[in-house]
Amino acid sequence: MRLGRSLRHLPVAEAAWLAGELGEAQVAALARARTPASEAAMERDEQMLVGEATRLRLDSFVRVLAYWSQHADPDGAEDDAATARAARRLHLCQSFEGMWFGDLVLDPISGAVVSNQLRRIDSELFDADWAEARSRLGEQLPAPRRWSAPRRSVGPTPWWRWPTRSGGGEPAHRLGIGSPRRSPRAAVHGVGGL
Repeated sequence: MRLGRSLRHLPVAEAAWLAGELGEAQVAALARARTPASEAAMERDEQMLVGEATRLRLDSFVRVLAYWSQHADPDGAEDDAATARAARRLHLCQSFEGMWFGDLVLDPISGAVVSNQLRRIDSELFDADWAEARSRLGEQLPAPRRWSAPRRSVGPTPWWRWPTRSGGGEPAHRLGIGSPRRSPRAAVHGVGGL
């Protein structure tokens, strides 16, 4: 309903949405970008922005729109960055079984710094492991394979290697992620645990 009210001020976006040229996500992003400080710039640039929204993938369009917003309302962009920076948080706790659980929320710049540092550390550890393996086993080792996820987390067991119940082919575990009625949580059903 709020999106419909916002479209009163975005006639080009509304027409493109009704014609099926734009999805709800693009229209919602355009509506969020139209602020009191950027009204005049949005009137001037709406046609161009809608054209970009129809041409680009959503993630690319969101970047273009963020860049446009920084120019249309520089003070608002600074305020948004300060708000995002103030919302950073890190929670790390240890379970009674000694496992560690964490939750991290970072603004874009801090997130990029942390991500780059973790990749650098992961790469250093991987290179050291590979050098040690070569020194023990010689140069005839096959080319190194990397998990798509860094070594700081354990990759999942492929479903075809899951144990079965009495050899019947049915997995001993079923992993359900979320439901429409609950917050997204992983639940394990069946024999044993993950």
